[in-house]
Amino acid sequence: MHYEYIAGYVDGILVFSKNPMQMIGCLKLAYHLQEVSLPAYFLVQRYEEGQERYARTYTLNKYQRVEELFCIQLKSFETPMANNDHPEMDDSGLMNHDDHSSYHIMLIGHGLWAVTSGRFDVMYAIQTMARFFAAPKQEHIKNAQRFWLP
Repeated sequence: MHYEYIAGYVDGILVFSKNPMQMIGCLKLAYHLQEVSLPAYFLVQRYEEGQERYARTYTLNKYQRVEELFCIQLKSFETPMANNDHPEMDDSGLMNHDDHSSYHIMLIGHGLWAVTSGRFDVMYAIQTMARFFAAPKQEHIKNAQRFWLP
């Protein structure tokens, strides 16, 4: 199983696929595409042939900052969100002010920017946890740390 993504921003698109030219061929049937080529830059991310197609440098930098902020060592998971996770049912207490700010800035704010710059694999998990901006619970911060995969 694999995922395919099409990222669009203003007048550019970026295709993440095992066979991107086939997908672009389908897009050409519906849209007038100009200058189809391997990407050099997309938003803030520079791409080189053979390089992974997401903002790895940005992600690793934020990964380290999340570890420092919460004094934890993040670990890798198979998925950015647990299979039976229901954060809306969390009955732990509300976060204190400092954790609430950290939740917004480091876990959600930087996470949304990581998605914008190419980490589409964590988009659902980040959007799910972003629903709790106004009143995140204590356990939500643990759930949100999961999508900061190394």
